[in-house]
Formats: sequence, structure tokens, C-alpha cells
Amino acid sequence: MEPDPGLAISVVITTLAGIAGIAAPIFYRSYFVYRNRDKKEIMPDDFLSFERVLLTTALLSPYFLVISVLINMNETANMLIALFALYALYYYFPTEKKVRFEMKIFRIKPTKH
Repeated sequence: MEPDPGLAISVVITTLAGIAGIAAPIFYRSYFVYRNRDKKEIMPDDFLSFERVLLTTALLSPYFLVISVLINMNETANMLIALFALYALYYYFPTEKKVRFEMKIFRIKPTKH
């Protein structure tokens, strides 16, 4: 008996949603911290670039939910992808308070205009 191709697609899409929503942002953040560990101050442009890539990666997971609904995947996979998407939206969506806190953590001085 051959494996159901629908199941294989469900597993791949669910895994990609988990990687995009949870694993990749954690690894990218760790890489950014490691790369800047010896710097006294991080340039605002570097931080902005980091935040942009982090957000882009994390916020791919809601698109996997749209794909899973459109191709009519099973409910369990849809629920898992929805959890990954909600986590990514909640944790990585930039609010002013979060951005100020991140800037403080990474020793970034706000630019004066």
C-alpha cells in the first residue's frame, strides 16, 4: 500500500509552517546576537534589516494556513498551522513597546531628527 500523497503534502506544509513561524526566527535571532556579540553598539540600519528579515520569515506562516485551507488539508494540520501562525503573529508583530525594548536589549541609540 502506497502512502497517500495528500498526507505527504499535509506533512510538508505543516512542517514548513512550523519552521517559518517558530524555528527560523529563533535561529535567525540567535545568529544576529552571535554575530553582534562583541559590538558595543549596533547600528540602527543593521537592526532594521534584522527586524525586517525576522518579520518576513515569521509572518510566512499565515500564508501556509491559507494554502492549507485552499487545498482542503485535514483539520489537524489546519489547527497546527493556525497555532504556528497565531504564535508568529502574536510574538513577532512589532509594537512600539516591543521595538523600544528590543532596541534597549541590542544597545541601539535612537536617531535624532
